[in-house]
Amino acid sequence: MYFHIFSEGWPSSEISKSVELVTGDLNIDQIKTIPEILKNWIIYQHKKFIETQSQMNEKNLEQIRRDVEKNKKITGSDKSTNRSK
Repeated sequence: MYFHIFSEGWPSSEISKSVELVTGDLNIDQIKTIPEILKNWIIYQHKKFIETQSQMNEKNLEQIRRDVEKNKKITGSDKSTNRSK
């Protein structure tokens, strides 16, 4: 999930591609387009994830597993994942 705040310099054509964050459920199906800068950021993050994924070894993966098991806090991501099931 990505959140962004618009400043005065943002073009209205980019702002109109966003979904307003309000109290309640967010309907992902209603999102048809996103601002270009956000799209580029997501693409960049995905590219970096793919690049680093190939560098992972069993030791790295085991460390991630241990870290995940230690963290017992319920995050917003966990709640979203559970709602989508």
